[in-house]
Amino acid sequence: MTELVLRPALPWTWMLPVAAAALAAAAVSYRFIYKPVPARLRATLVALRLLAVATVLGCMAGPVWSRTEKIVERGSAIIALDVSRSMNISDSGGPARIEAAAAALAGNSGLVDELADETDLRTLVFSSHAEEADISLAGGAPPVQADGAATDISALLDEISRLGGVDCAGAVVISDGRDTAGGDVLREAARLGKMGLAVFAVGVGEERTPEDFLDLRVDSLVCLEKAFVRNRMTVKAKLATVLPEAHDVKVTFSVDGEVVGDPVTIRRGAGRRTVELSFDYLPTSLGVHRAEIAASPLEGERNVQNNVVRAFFRVFGSRLAVLYVEGSLRWDFKYLRRAVAGAPNVDFAAVEVFRKGEAVLPRTEREWQALKVLILGDVPASRLDARALARVPKFVMDGGALLVMAGRDSLGPGGYGKTALARILPVTFGADDGPVEGPLDVRLTADGLRHPVCRVADDPETSRALWEGLPELLGVFSVGGVKPAASTLLTAGPKRPLLAVQDYGAGRTAVFLAEESWRWVFAEKSFPELHKRFWRQLIANLAHNDYGERGKVLVVETDRMRYLRGERATVSAWVGGPGGPLAADFKGAKVVATVTLPGGQKREMELGAGPGEHSVQLQPRLPGDYHVAARLVTALGKELGADETRFSVVEMDLEDENPAADLALLAKVSRLSGGQFFPLERLNEALKMVKSRNVRTEKTVERVEAAWNGPWAAAIFMGLVCLEWAIRKRRGLA
Repeated sequence: MTELVLRPALPWTWMLPVAAAALAAAAVSYRFIYKPVPARLRATLVALRLLAVATVLGCMAGPVWSRTEKIVERGSAIIALDVSRSMNISDSGGPARIEAAAAALAGNSGLVDELADETDLRTLVFSSHAEEADISLAGGAPPVQADGAATDISALLDEISRLGGVDCAGAVVISDGRDTAGGDVLREAARLGKMGLAVFAVGVGEERTPEDFLDLRVDSLVCLEKAFVRNRMTVKAKLATVLPEAHDVKVTFSVDGEVVGDPVTIRRGAGRRTVELSFDYLPTSLGVHRAEIAASPLEGERNVQNNVVRAFFRVFGSRLAVLYVEGSLRWDFKYLRRAVAGAPNVDFAAVEVFRKGEAVLPRTEREWQALKVLILGDVPASRLDARALARVPKFVMDGGALLVMAGRDSLGPGGYGKTALARILPVTFGADDGPVEGPLDVRLTADGLRHPVCRVADDPETSRALWEGLPELLGVFSVGGVKPAASTLLTAGPKRPLLAVQDYGAGRTAVFLAEESWRWVFAEKSFPELHKRFWRQLIANLAHNDYGERGKVLVVETDRMRYLRGERATVSAWVGGPGGPLAADFKGAKVVATVTLPGGQKREMELGAGPGEHSVQLQPRLPGDYHVAARLVTALGKELGADETRFSVVEMDLEDENPAADLALLAKVSRLSGGQFFPLERLNEALKMVKSRNVRTEKTVERVEAAWNGPWAAAIFMGLVCLEWAIRKRRGLA
C-alpha cells in the first residue's frame, strides 16, 4: 500500500508557528510599499509571494511516499574447512586428509549449491585464524593449500559467533580436530550453544598415528647472535623423527646458502626419536649472516617445511669480552648488566659468588688474553681465588680494564685495600673508609665535562644539566682519597668522589663509589637513556673500544635476531659510534630505515635524529626474513653512514607433534553447541541437517521516497519568485 505522509523537518509545535509567521509576513509585505499600487496588482503580487512561501513550507513539512511490503528473509549458514598442516597427513595409506575433505565436498556439491541458494552461505578456511575464502569444489581437488602452522579451533568458534546470528541455521566444520593453539575450545562451544549457533562437526582422519606416517623436524636452534671474526662458534639444533621403519637421514649445515663441511648421515630407528645436532663454524667476514640446518626430505614425507631451521647472526671484527663478578643481590647488578650486555659486540658474562675461593676469574693465559673488562661488584677478596686476584694487575698492565663497584665487602674491611688491586686502583684507602649517608647531589667536575665517559649530550652545558638533574644519592662510599695520576669525573656533593679513573700501563681502571645508579633508569626529568649510555661509555672507554667496527658512524641492531610470531621487535641505531665521542657533524642528521618484509613490501621509517642511541618498536606479523637498511643523512640529503641488519620471525609448528586426529574433541564441540558430530563419509547428513534448520522470516518493511526533493519543487519556487520580480520590474516597483 502506498500513501502520502508528512514527516516535517521540525516538530509540529515549531512548524505551525513558523508557517503562520512566514505567511503573515508575506501577506502584509505590500502594505508598506512607497508607491500607490492598484488593488488588483497588489493582490496578484501578494498571492505570488504567498505561493512561494507555501512552496518552501511544503518542502519543510516533508511529504514522502510511504510504501509497505512484505519480504521473506533467508537465514545464514557457514561451512568451515581446516587448512592446517596436519590436514596433509594420510591415514591408512589413503589420500591426505585435505584431499579427502575436498573430494567429499565435491561429491556433495549439489547440496552445497542448494544451501547457497536457500541461505546466505559463508565459507571459511581456518588454521591459526579463520578467514572467509571462496572454496572451489570443481574436480574434487583441494580448494586451498593446507599450510597453516597451527590449528586454533577456539578462534574459529569465535569467528562463527561473530558471523552468525539468531537466523543462522548452523555451521559445518570439517577438521581433524587436532587443536594446537591451547585455547578454551569447550567454553567457546558452550557459548555458541547459548547463542543458538549449532556446530555440526565433520571429522577427518583416524584417532591414531598412521602406520606409514613419517616426519623429520629440525627445531630448538641454538645460535649465538653475536660472533667474532676468527672466533669459532657452535650452532646446535635437535632432529626429531617419527618413522615407521629405520631410515638414513642426511643433514646439512650451511651459512648464506653455502654448505659448510660434509653432510652428516644419521641412522634413525622406527618410532619417535630425538637427537642433538652440533656444527662448528669459523666466521671470516663481517656483517649479518644466515645459518641453516636442514634435513633432506624422505620419500613420502608430507610436511617438509619443518625440515629446515634458520637463524641470523652478526659477525664483528672486535670482541669486547666483559666479566662481571658480583657478591650480593642488588639492583645495580641487574640494571648494569642489562645496559652493557645489549651493546653490539659485547660478549657479557655475569657470575655471582657466595662462597670462599671460588674459581670465577680466568685461570689460563688464554682466558686472560680473551678478557677485555673485569667488573668486581660487592664481593670480598676472600671469595675470589687469591692467585687469580694477584694476576689482575698484569691483566690491566697488558691492556685490560678493571672497574670496581662500591660495596661494604669490596671497599670496606676485607675488601681490596689490602690486596694487589690497591696499587692499580685510582683511589687510596684509609682507616675511616665507609658509607656516608646522603642525600648528595650528583655533580660533574671540570675533568668530567671534557671526558667522553660523561658526555651525554651534544654540548657540555646540556650534559652538565642532565647530570645535575638526576635524583640525589641516598649515600656514597668514602675512601682515603684520589691518587694524583687519576681523574675525578663525578662527585657526590661538592667534594666526595663518585667516579674516578686512571691509566695503568696499557690498560685503565675505575672505581664507582655508589650503589644507586639503577635509580637513574627511572629519572623521568632527566635524559631517559642516561644510565645506559653512561655505563656503555664507561666500559667502552676503559676497554679502548667503540662497540662498532672501525670507521663506522652508524650501527643498526635489533634486540634479537629471531622472534616468535606476535612478539615485538626493537630496532636500535647508534650514531657516532655507540658509546663513543659525539661528533658535531651528526647534529640534526636523521637515521632513516627501510624495512623489507618477507613478501618484498617495503616500509619506510625514521629512527631518530642526532648523535646517540635511537630506537623504535615494530610489530612484525608475517613469518619469514626481514631486512633493515639504515642510512644517516643530513638535512641536505648527504649520506654520512649506512648499516644493515636482518632478523627472522618464526611460527611455532606443532601440527605434526601428534598426527592422530582428535575426533572426540569435535564430538564435544558439537554436543555443547547443540549440533551433532558426523564422520566425513556422512558429510551429506550434516549439510542436510543445516538445510533443514534454515528458517525463512517474513518481515514487513517500509520503503520511503521523498516527494519534495525533486527538481520540480525548486522550479516552482524559482518560477514564482521570478514572476513576481518581473511584474515588479515592469510596474517600476523593483
